[in-house]
Amino acid sequence: IHRLFSRLGVSNVHDRVAAILHRDVETMIEGFQSVRTALAHSAPPIITIKDVRDRLSEMADLVRALDRVLYSQVMKHGGLVCWK
Repeated sequence: IHRLFSRLGVSNVHDRVAAILHRDVETMIEGFQSVRTALAHSAPPIITIKDVRDRLSEMADLVRALDRVLYSQVMKHGGLVCWK
């Protein structure tokens, strides 16, 4: 994420997303990845459907925040014509 947004001129993407979400982005991503890795490598943790829904909801929030950061960057440098 950092590398992609850096190429778009956003060097502090994690800080900007954290400000939108009021959460630690690294912790969110690491939590999601650890559950995914455990499920993918035959060491499934005890996880409920609520846990799955919570992680997916967190990732949806993350994607929406990334979209806001990207939209702001595009509008700042290219305007509405670039977004459509």
